[in-house]
Amino acid sequence: MDERAVLAVANNAAWCDAVCRARGIEGTFFRDYWIHDGDVVPLYPNLITLTPGSVDKQTAAIKTALSAAPPSRWFVKDSFNRLPLHELGFSVLLDAEWFVLPPPKPAACGGVVVDRAKTDDQLRQWEAAWGQTPPESPYGDRVFAPPLLSERRVAFLFRQDHDIIVAGLIANEAHGVVGISNWFSRSDNRQDLRACLAAASSLWPSSPLAGYTGRSEMHSLRQLGAQPCGSGRVWSFSG
Repeated sequence: MDERAVLAVANNAAWCDAVCRARGIEGTFFRDYWIHDGDVVPLYPNLITLTPGSVDKQTAAIKTALSAAPPSRWFVKDSFNRLPLHELGFSVLLDAEWFVLPPPKPAACGGVVVDRAKTDDQLRQWEAAWGQTPPESPYGDRVFAPPLLSERRVAFLFRQDHDIIVAGLIANEAHGVVGISNWFSRSDNRQDLRACLAAASSLWPSSPLAGYTGRSEMHSLRQLGAQPCGSGRVWSFSG
């Protein structure tokens, strides 16, 4: 097992936990998984596996949660693609790849200026530019709660052009890794994303960049220097 994938998984679980906590949703970390068996923030899982070799414990936790309070929707981030969840009525939502990414050199970013969201209004604009809030969200046109702005290890980064956000991403530092997620580029300008990645690296210069993405997006990330380091899967259950 690639140790880089293990660290990326731990980082991602910390980020998912932070997103939920910001909405008053308390998840629980166990050695082999993170779990919240009730409703979670849209686009985020109910359970995340943290180790590759504890399939029986992880599967038992899922069975217990489903039997205690059968949900209408339940999601599992099978971080190491090990769980046999078809037999529990789950279907595959996404096959994904974990990746590591060397930080772009500032000189390669052409002096592009990147900002960090500090106010709720900036966060609202960031989400509008990201444009992936699900229509069924209980939080209206929002996913991310303002308390995330006060998390010193979280940064909503963005690039503007004439006061319009054209590219951005979220960076979070945990477990010695800077997690990269929710990136977008409305201009399809790779340089804008490089600049956002460089900004993330500059906040925590001693930590490598890492994250996960759908396999169809991996080709684009390779153009930015990403290297795959493990496979994962997201499962969906509809009661």
